[in-house]
Amino acid sequence: AVAELGIARASRLVGDFDRAVRSYRAFLDRPENAARHDVLKELGHALTETGRYSAARDIYLRALGGGSEDPEVLWGAVEVLDHLNEDSRALQFLDVLLGKDPENPLYLRRQGQLLLRGGRRDEAMRALQRAVAGSPGDAHPFFEVGEALRVQGAYADAVDYFRRGLAVEPTSRHGRVALAETLALAGQYSEAVQITDPLLKEDPNNVAAWKVRADAWRALGRPSEVLYSLKAILLLEPDDPTTLLEKYRLHREAGETRDAYDLLTRLLGTTATEARDANLHLERGDLAAGLGLTDEANRSYERAAEIDPSLRARR
Repeated sequence: AVAELGIARASRLVGDFDRAVRSYRAFLDRPENAARHDVLKELGHALTETGRYSAARDIYLRALGGGSEDPEVLWGAVEVLDHLNEDSRALQFLDVLLGKDPENPLYLRRQGQLLLRGGRRDEAMRALQRAVAGSPGDAHPFFEVGEALRVQGAYADAVDYFRRGLAVEPTSRHGRVALAETLALAGQYSEAVQITDPLLKEDPNNVAAWKVRADAWRALGRPSEVLYSLKAILLLEPDDPTTLLEKYRLHREAGETRDAYDLLTRLLGTTATEARDANLHLERGDLAAGLGLTDEANRSYERAAEIDPSLRARR
């Protein structure tokens, strides 16, 4: 039995989780070891590390049902229940943890997140604000309060919390993008661009920042800047249907028929719901006809009629 436990621990250390789980189970299957809460905890952690959340939940609950009060077991249960969307049970265990450590910012942050997900926003805000007070040197609670406020539409207050978080961690890309998104939602488009442009010089692969930039320039009436942003997004997410559709329409409105045709062809070749829009197939047919691509035009008209047979009678 001792050898089995040693093998389990060594296997977990080297990342051989399947062998670790087998060895832990073999050890715990012995009647004299069945109530070893410390080993149940290790098995729960090993299962969590491999994404086997349901099995991990059962192990943590077994330990807790056997009388374990180990905070690591309780926290392990909270984490897997969160993954399994069993929020009510997760909140019950968080209440136990907070009973032992009422101002623990990690527990308060998770409580706030779960309460927010359940629509209990006032309670969530109280928990998140306590987390902020308990960890003044940590930016993440500020960002989480900002996100909670943004969901409620309290953009000015959300901006304040994002700025306070960035005062703690000025280089946080997550915080800077979140601030830019919130500024755009609040109609402060120029300020949003002032954040996204320096960020994109540091990290040109930040899709979220490109999307905020596109939204801001669209609102400011700068189609050339919107196109530039959409082009960057498509380099990173080539099949993003929303971006393909918007970029297609901008080219079409600018009279750039070939570019519009190519983009619409790309969009209609994806598995997106837009690919089953009969009107878009008709538009592709018209673009193809304008380019002298008769066969492609006919194929598009035929495909549109397959999707919406009423179009056949109209054409």
